[in-house]
Amino acid sequence: MPGLAARLCWGRAIGVYLQEDRITVTEVATTPAGTAVKATYDREINEEGPGETLKAVLEERLGPRRRRHVPVCLGIRAEQTFFATRPVHREQNQEMPSLEQMLAMSGGGSAWEGGQAVGDYVRFAKVKAMGNQVFSVAACRRDLAEDLFRGLQDAGVENCRLEPGPWSLVEAADCQGRPPKKWKFSVRVLLGKAGGLAILVVEGQPLLWRRFTVAVEDQAQAIGSAIRSVLVHAITQLGLRSVAGAILQGPSAEAMREQVAGDLGMEVAAVEGEGLTDALCSHALALSAKNDARESLNLFRSLRPPPSIRDMFPWKLAALVLCLGAGMALTLWDKSSALAREHQDLRHQNSSHQWAEKLSTPAINKERKALRLEVGAVHQFLSTRVIWTDYLRDLPTRLPPNACLSNVWASCEMKSMSKKKIKRKTSQSLTLRGVTRFVSRGTAPKEIDTFLGSLRNVELLKRDFPLVQLAEIKWRREGESEVALFTIIALPKSGKGSK
Repeated sequence: MPGLAARLCWGRAIGVYLQEDRITVTEVATTPAGTAVKATYDREINEEGPGETLKAVLEERLGPRRRRHVPVCLGIRAEQTFFATRPVHREQNQEMPSLEQMLAMSGGGSAWEGGQAVGDYVRFAKVKAMGNQVFSVAACRRDLAEDLFRGLQDAGVENCRLEPGPWSLVEAADCQGRPPKKWKFSVRVLLGKAGGLAILVVEGQPLLWRRFTVAVEDQAQAIGSAIRSVLVHAITQLGLRSVAGAILQGPSAEAMREQVAGDLGMEVAAVEGEGLTDALCSHALALSAKNDARESLNLFRSLRPPPSIRDMFPWKLAALVLCLGAGMALTLWDKSSALAREHQDLRHQNSSHQWAEKLSTPAINKERKALRLEVGAVHQFLSTRVIWTDYLRDLPTRLPPNACLSNVWASCEMKSMSKKKIKRKTSQSLTLRGVTRFVSRGTAPKEIDTFLGSLRNVELLKRDFPLVQLAEIKWRREGESEVALFTIIALPKSGKGSK
């Protein structure tokens, strides 16, 4: 499984960091565990130049298809680039300044004269300086950019860009150690073997940077001087006065923290990490290649030919629209089929009621109302009626041997269905008349009491006529024997407790 997890990756990207005599390449990819480094390798620059060396490395490591689709981000040293961040005052309806104007306002206009440099600029959307928009502009030598661009084109790389190496360092440095979350404005110092880089960071994006060298005997002094130069530039050029603190990252960061904090008089934190190395720079460039190129610097922008319609066409958006259209069409087709079936069923129903073809809607509604009343009366009768055959089958079986029923009279009137407030009372009752022989004229026959008790336990009577009472007993002589005529009445419950 670990081998399978290592091979399961997508979204590859390549970062290439160009040093004075060698290039360092890092491949990253998205895995189930997050973005991971797949490979890191370097190569010395041969006599043909950095462009040919880069072409040879890519052709050796990547196949033609991967070179065509994998994004590649190149980065050059801070000493080889011009970089500045300046606020630009612009009226509401005024057009965006050109690159030449940006370089002139930033102090790099002389490098642009004669076509000796290529550059690019982006708007810094996360902060405003003195109420004006802030722009970051970068430039480098044209011959170097053309050499690198030619090498990438010869290798078949289509998605590539060139940016200053420190531009994307913050994201990679955060992967090794993050500053406190409450620090919105801070200075990040990456320490290397012989020097370092101080970067003014605003919400995770670099605003400006300064390279510095470090001697063994005065490391803390060199670090503090670099941080002060960044703070002075932030105050004088950008009007940023509230810098939360500084973050040191590198091999000797923890040892230098207290001394640097004492020299600066501000909060200084130390985080773990390798510091300023070629591997970290190439890793940062690989992470930058995975981001949206429209929001980043690209020094290749002026070297590229005008984009074709195929390049500008939004293929992903078109595929999404097609998928949504197909889903909507399928939904509408299903709804249309359901409505067609319902329409067919309604036509069949209409064809079975030909008698209503010549009737108007009010006439049909009138007949419908009358039929509803009739059906309601039938439903009410069926739901409230008493099935007397159940009583006739059950009650005679409960008589004692010397008794018999002479008369059964029952009444259950249907309730009125009118909407009058004062409704007519309905009559519901069950009357049983029977005959039994007297044993002694002084007392009532015990058979009547037994029969009366058994009636009170009948489930049918409990449901419909739970009140069972002995109404009367009459004596009569028949020949030489005497008989008792008794009457039992069963009534339903009355009052609020009735169902």
